[in-house]
Amino acid sequence: MTADVLLVGHSHMPFLGRFGNQTVLNPGSLGQPRAGEPRASYAVWQDGTFTLRSFPYPVEDTVAKLQALGFPAAIEEELTTILRTGAVKAG
Repeated sequence: MTADVLLVGHSHMPFLGRFGNQTVLNPGSLGQPRAGEPRASYAVWQDGTFTLRSFPYPVEDTVAKLQALGFPAAIEEELTTILRTGAVKAG
């Protein structure tokens, strides 16, 4: 890889690491947190420095909107668990 910074995603897991002269950054997730807590996460790049940040949001409002969509019960349960716990249930 020849880039100075590699931005990755889809895992919903915030990560910031340096490997030699390269930075790898995953900002996490605003909608399906999977870092073990029900907080939205994001990254900020300011003055050449990356910072991971997170904040609480109205999880139960999001759960209510999800439940109104009419997903099959198993999918709704899995997504609700992720929203409330910030983790995927093992199983």
